Amino acid sequence: MEGTGGYQLGSQGVALTNNWATMSNYLRSRLQDGRAVDYWLGGRHYTTLQSIASSLAVAYMAVWWQYKAP
Repeated sequence: MEGTGGYQLGSQGVALTNNWATMSNYLRSRLQDGRAVDYWLGGRHYTTLQSIASSLAVAYMAVWWQYKAP
């Protein structure tokens, strides 16, 4: 998953903005996973708390970008 994770997250983020259910399911699975989000900062491992923060940041950015885009 390392190395390709960044692109994966990018494509998922675009898809998630179109479907709230998918977004909530994605975030729920990320939180239940308990692992850090390896997509960020060169694949280094982070704590669960940082993983949660990253997931929320991704969701916020996706929603913000959806409404900001013309």
